[in-house]
Amino acid sequence: MAQRQLQHRRRATDIIRRFIRGFMLRHAPPCPENALFIQFVRCAYLFRLRRLLPRAVLDKSWPPCPKGLQEVRHQLVAPPRALCLQTSSLLRTLNRKNLVLRYRRTLSLARKEQLTQKLVASELFLGRKSSYPASVATPFADTRLPDALKSDFYTKFDAKMKPHHETVQYCVPVIKYDRHGYKTRHRLLVLTDAAIYLLDDKTLRLKERLPFREGGLQGIVMTALADEMIVVKLASTEINNNNAPLKGDLILSVPHTIEALTKMVMATRMANTTLPIEFVHDGTIRHNMSRGSQGQIEVSVGEQLRVAKTKTGLAVVSPDAM
Repeated sequence: MAQRQLQHRRRATDIIRRFIRGFMLRHAPPCPENALFIQFVRCAYLFRLRRLLPRAVLDKSWPPCPKGLQEVRHQLVAPPRALCLQTSSLLRTLNRKNLVLRYRRTLSLARKEQLTQKLVASELFLGRKSSYPASVATPFADTRLPDALKSDFYTKFDAKMKPHHETVQYCVPVIKYDRHGYKTRHRLLVLTDAAIYLLDDKTLRLKERLPFREGGLQGIVMTALADEMIVVKLASTEINNNNAPLKGDLILSVPHTIEALTKMVMATRMANTTLPIEFVHDGTIRHNMSRGSQGQIEVSVGEQLRVAKTKTGLAVVSPDAM
């Protein structure tokens, strides 16, 4: 019994000495003296990693690989030393894919559609529109239709005025500026999967219909500042005797600009068309008026948002960020 205890203590002492020696030589090339310690560090890291794995998609943290196993000082030690770092990288990638997969499987259809719209908004406005960062945290609404108009909207427009094969995608109250004189008029912009409708905000009478597939829309011109002004470039087929277009471009002030234009672009994509957006930071936006004449909107940077009529057209003063 005493001999067994002595052997056990000698073996324990030898293991402790090897660990101490291995710790002292942890940065040296692999050798019999530090091999046991390096193996222990790898196993301890994997057990610690199992306890500290990220549990959420937004959690980008990752337990670092032991420093001693990250450093490679000699070509001969590269494979064993790099093994722990490589394993950590592979496990991090697998864990990330697993979290993303689980998150996607738990998404509702409404949440998935919301994220798709936010992705399109990022592609369109990130780094191009000053008001975009403020819109990121705000979920997009399905409609901005006022409650007072909902019953009349469904009975007058949705049931009678709109073609049955079209589906309403979005509604938002807007301010329309006359092409001549820039008088403001309140309108209701209705977006379907085939066209844009402008309705009277009180009577819901149809004022304009802009189809997607018939070449009615050429694009959108807007400022890169924090205002809500947009110019819808139209390609009118109505001409007079001088072969000049009778209709001009559409000038609108659209609340929830990022939301509305994102849904507009997605609606045009559903119709297999494109809607290019041009941004003007500081300068002039020219728009077509009736009978071939042109107007201009002067864009400048200021401390407060202001839209005013001038002798030469319309002036938009907007802060660079809001």
